[in-house]
Amino acid sequence: MGTQEGQPRNVRSGIVGDTGGDSQFTRAQVLKGGLMAGAAVSLGGLLAACGGGGSTGAGAAAATTGQSASARSSGARGGTFKVGIVGNGTEETFSPIQANSEIDLAHTVQIFEPVEHFNTRGLIEPFLAEEVTPNASLDEWTIRLRPEVEFHNGKTLSAADVMYTYNFNLDPKNGSVSTSNLLFIKSMKVVDDRTLKITLKRPNRFFGPSLVDFHHGIFPVGTTLQDLAKNPIGTGPFKLVKFTPGQRAELARHENYWQHGKPYVDALQIISIDDPEARVNALLSHQVDAIADASPVQIPSIESAGFQVLENKSSGWMGNSMWTSGKGASPFDQVEVRQALRLLVDREQVKENAFLGHAELANDLYGIQDPFYPDLPQRTYDPEQAKGLLKKIGMENLTVDLYTGNLTNGLLEFDTLFAQSAKAGGVTINLHSEEPGRYFTTSYLKQPFGSTYWSGNPYYQTATQTLTPAAPLNETAWHDKEWVKLFEEATVAKNGKLAEEILGKTQEILYERGGYIIPVFPNFLDAVAQGVTGTQPSPVYPLGYFDFRQVSVG
Repeated sequence: MGTQEGQPRNVRSGIVGDTGGDSQFTRAQVLKGGLMAGAAVSLGGLLAACGGGGSTGAGAAAATTGQSASARSSGARGGTFKVGIVGNGTEETFSPIQANSEIDLAHTVQIFEPVEHFNTRGLIEPFLAEEVTPNASLDEWTIRLRPEVEFHNGKTLSAADVMYTYNFNLDPKNGSVSTSNLLFIKSMKVVDDRTLKITLKRPNRFFGPSLVDFHHGIFPVGTTLQDLAKNPIGTGPFKLVKFTPGQRAELARHENYWQHGKPYVDALQIISIDDPEARVNALLSHQVDAIADASPVQIPSIESAGFQVLENKSSGWMGNSMWTSGKGASPFDQVEVRQALRLLVDREQVKENAFLGHAELANDLYGIQDPFYPDLPQRTYDPEQAKGLLKKIGMENLTVDLYTGNLTNGLLEFDTLFAQSAKAGGVTINLHSEEPGRYFTTSYLKQPFGSTYWSGNPYYQTATQTLTPAAPLNETAWHDKEWVKLFEEATVAKNGKLAEEILGKTQEILYERGGYIIPVFPNFLDAVAQGVTGTQPSPVYPLGYFDFRQVSVG
C-alpha cells in the first residue's frame, strides 16, 4: 500500500542529457515552518544522481534528536540483534514482489537489494549499480553494475539477473504488487555481464530513480515464486535461516557480503509484535534490542528506564482513503462529500492529542519533500462550511463506515478523534477497527472508506503506485482524466522545470478533489537499548529504513 504499513511505507542533482535548460533548485524546507530542512533539486536533477553525480536530491535531509550515540557505530563484531516490529500476521513474507507491510519491508531489505537505494538523508544513490544513466531523449536507460557482488548461493550478480528480476515482476502470473514503473519497459538487452540496456516505450524522466523500489530487489536467474517465499536468495547482508510468519524471522550474516566487513552482527531476529505496549515491554525486559514505531505516550517510560529514543522528522504520512469512482464509491464519489470530510478533521487536535506534538500538519497531500509541493492554504477545522457543502447536495446528517485499525502509530487515535470532530458537522463516522493482519487481508482496497499509511517517497513514485491508470494500489479509485493527462505530460517532459510545474498542478487537483485525508506527517519514534550502536536516521522509514548493516550490540 504503500508498502502499508505500507508502501502500507526514490533522487540526485544536475541533469544528464537534458536539452530543456533545467535550472538547479535550492530545496525548500522539507516540512513547512522550518522543522525539517534539506537541499533539493529540480526533478530534472533526479537523472544526474542516477548517473552517480551529485550528492543532493529531492529526498528529505532529516532532522534528528536523541540519536547521536546510536548513530555512531562502534564497529563491534558478533552477537544477535533482535528488533520488534508491528507485524502482519500469517500474511508476512520475504518475497519482495509481494511485500505489502512494514515488517515485509524489514524482511525484504535484509535479503534483496535494488540497483539503487536511499541513503541516510533520504536521497537516492546507486547501490548494486555503479550508475543508472539515461540517454538524451530519456527513452533509454543503462544500468552498470558493481563488480564481484555475490548472491547468498555463491553466484556472482550479473546484468542477466537484473533483467530476469524485472521480467519476473512484469509477468502477471507472478502477482507483483509494484509494477507500474516497470510497465514503461519496451525491451531489455544484456550488453555484457555488468551492463543492462533498457529501452522504454516512451520517454520517462523518472524511470531510473524509480528502480529504488524495494519490491525490485534483485534475485538470480531461475528463481521461482516458491523460492521467494520459502528459500529467498539475494545479495543482501543477511541470509534467511528460519521464518514463522506472524512470529519471528531468524537470519544469519552473509559472510561474502559485497560491503566487506559488514554486517557487524552475526545474527538478526525480526520479531512480529503488533501491540505497541507489548513492543515497549519487550524492549524494557531486554527481549529485544530495538523497536520500531514507539508511541509518543511511551517516550517518558522508555527514557526513564535508560533506553534511547530515536526521533526523526519524516515525510511519511498516514490517513484515510475515499473511493472517488466506481461501484460502491457512493457517497464518496461526490466531491462535496470528500471536501466536507476533510474540513471535519481538527488537525491541530490530532497533532497534539494523537501524537503529543511529535508530528507536523499536513494538507491532504503527500510528497512534501519535493520542491514543487504546492503552497496552498492550510485546511483547518470548519464544521459549518462542511455542513454547507453537504446541505448543497442533500446529504445532511451523513453516516459513513470507516475501516481502520492500529496499523501504525497514531492512526487509530486519529480516526477516533476524527469520528468525534465530525459530529459537529452532522456526520456520523462508524469506526470498524481491525487487527493489522486482518485489515490488510479483508478490508484494504475492498472498502470505500479505509485507512492507510505510506513512506516518505517522492510524490511521483507514490503516485505511480496509487493514482495512475496502472497503479496496483489505487486506494482512492482515482480515474481523473485531467489529472492523468497532466501526469503523463510531466513524465515525458524534456525540461525539468516544466515537469515540476506540471506536477504541481496535479497536486492542486488532488487538493481540490482528491480522495485522501492526510492530517499530519508523524515523526518516526524508535527506541534502542543501551549498547546498541550504528542505527542510522532516515526520513523514509523507521529505524533507518531497517538498515542493520552497521549495527553493533553491546
